[in-house]
This record gives sequence, C-alpha cells and structure tokens, in this order.
Amino acid sequence: MIIPATVLTVLAVLLPIVSALCAGGVLRRNHLVGIRFPALQASDAAWTAGHRAAILPSTVLAVLAVVLLVLSYAVPALALWGSILTMLVAIAGFAWGILAALRAARAA
Repeated sequence: MIIPATVLTVLAVLLPIVSALCAGGVLRRNHLVGIRFPALQASDAAWTAGHRAAILPSTVLAVLAVVLLVLSYAVPALALWGSILTMLVAIAGFAWGILAALRAARAA
C-alpha cells in the first residue's frame, strides 16, 4: 500500500511544479503537458490563468501528502492507514487544483 501512496505523492508534487511552469510561460499551451481540459485549452489567457490558480491548492495538499508519506515510512504502525490517508490527500490535491484551474480558465 505504501508504494502506490509514494507514486501518487510524487505525482502530487509534480502538479504544482508543472502548473508553475505553465503559468510562467515556460510550458506553452500544448496537448502533452499541463492540465489539459478544454477550458484551459481555449486560449493562452485561460491556460495561464488556470495553471496559476492551480498552484496554491495543489501545493498545500502536496506538502501535506509528503508529510503523511514520511510518517507512513517512519512509523510502521501508521503504514497502512497513513498510506491510505496519503493517497486520499494526494487525490484531493489533484481535484482541488483542477477545479481551481477550471474556474479561473472559464473566468479568463
């Protein structure tokens, strides 16, 4: 259970990094990297606004997922439930970041 939690945590850490690269113009609108929903693909302004909005919520929950994962590794008694909680937090980070991105992209 701890391996899937580790993989999801790594992906949760990558989301705010990729979002920052997209919001900063390093990664332009494309079909390979970034949050690729139609609302964000609609224009360069929507792409930038959406990714900018995803940075904070995805960062907050990525940091929490890392803390929970470290605890899962450090305290064997927490391995199972810590891993499950880590995965839920990572998934919540994806959802919150994507929802924030979609709202901002539609408003752009």
